[in-house]
Amino acid sequence: MPVIIMAGRDDRIVDFAHQSEHLYEVLREATLIPFEGSGHMIHHVDPEKVVQGISMVVNRSSRMAEGHSSPAYLRAPANN
Repeated sequence: MPVIIMAGRDDRIVDFAHQSEHLYEVLREATLIPFEGSGHMIHHVDPEKVVQGISMVVNRSSRMAEGHSSPAYLRAPANN
């Protein structure tokens, strides 16, 4: 299942390293998209980047339905 984790590195509500990076490490087929200089309201800071992330998941879901589900294809680097 494609999973995308989008989080602000400067979030004071949810600790980026403790939760977002940890979740990324645990979920082998996840993609982590950090928002540099952003806090908890990433959708207000960079709505286009949030929409791109959602689109990425939709595209991956479509590809998986077509039979392209290798982990190498799904795993994306954390520095997006």
